[in-house]
Amino acid sequence: MNKIRFKSTDNKFSAEITDEILNDIHGECIKSNDTETGGIIIGKYSEDRSNAIISSITGPPNDSKQGKCTFEIGVSGLDKILEDNLDLGYRCIGDWHFHPNSSPRPSIIDDMQMKKFACNKPLNCPEPILLIIGGNQDKGWELSLHVYTKDSKISLKKQK
Repeated sequence: MNKIRFKSTDNKFSAEITDEILNDIHGECIKSNDTETGGIIIGKYSEDRSNAIISSITGPPNDSKQGKCTFEIGVSGLDKILEDNLDLGYRCIGDWHFHPNSSPRPSIIDDMQMKKFACNKPLNCPEPILLIIGGNQDKGWELSLHVYTKDSKISLKKQK
């Protein structure tokens, strides 16, 4: 299981994800075909909150709203998944979604939603991660990874 590491240019934030989890995401994207899909990112932060370790993802909950250019994540079943992971020391640290046949660049709506997420005290996730997969199975996948704070969006770059 290979770990893929991402870092901000100032080295303030980093994240790691495994090939296996990326394969799970690609599988969800293939299932959705030309429709946006997504889910939550489960993981944990280092003590100083500078490194996020992604342990798993979910697919779209049953009550999610999916369209050609939109995805609104539902909540059905997430409480149980989060409760089970909390016992293992993991929690929701962000979300991921798919831009079919398009760029993995966050939209203005993506940015606004993630900043709300960062400012939502009850969620206790002041630096949520947004992972976007773009492209398709035939022409290839592109990935972008970002950390949001209440004030900014920090792009993380894949490390070689």
